[in-house]
Amino acid sequence: MNKAIKTIETQIEYLTEEFFKGDGTRTDSVMASIIYKLKQALAELRAEPRIDACVLAFAKRMQYKLNKNKHKECETMNPNGKGRGWSHCKTTWLRSRIRDEWYELGRALSKDDSDNILNECADIANFAMMIFDNVSQSKELDKRKE
Repeated sequence: MNKAIKTIETQIEYLTEEFFKGDGTRTDSVMASIIYKLKQALAELRAEPRIDACVLAFAKRMQYKLNKNKHKECETMNPNGKGRGWSHCKTTWLRSRIRDEWYELGRALSKDDSDNILNECADIANFAMMIFDNVSQSKELDKRKE
């Protein structure tokens, strides 16, 4: 993100020098509009929260594990068999899966198996994310009904 911000800053400086006279009067209204929009975009980029490298790496591992398990049948993911994925999974079942994964993490830690430790952490986080997603979707539906 910092590289993108620096690139935009550099381009704004160049365009400003190139297309604005020293007294600040516009020489090209189209270019002035572009410069204005670039400055707005830059302000929005600066306002976005930064994602720490470790959070991004963790999210990538979570996605890796989700992708690895996409082949599983609904019954495996959802004992009720209603649809693919987790949208129909009961919170109690997802919570029990977190508990199962927690014990698997403990075994991986006792064996000092770093790759398995990373995978089990991602599994725990994925089941927590599924609860988060289901609750978020439920709240969104409630808002739409109002």
